[in-house]
Amino acid sequence: MEYNTFKMYEIIMEDGEHVYKHYGIYENEENARDSAAGNGEVVRVKEVTELFPLSGDKIFTALKNAGFGQFERTQFIASL
Repeated sequence: MEYNTFKMYEIIMEDGEHVYKHYGIYENEENARDSAAGNGEVVRVKEVTELFPLSGDKIFTALKNAGFGQFERTQFIASL
């Protein structure tokens, strides 16, 4: 089975008046850069996955807070 490996990217953009910082999850830097297209000049795209560690416990708690049931949370975590 092949898994997609997504990473967290920080994207810095400017539109001539303001500078914007956006964080998003993408497959690669090219996809991150493409997502910012049309929102001004992309100044920098940087992979920052290590700054935002995720654990099964954090995901489990987030799903619980979102109203998912025990079965759904367990199945979701098991699929990771």
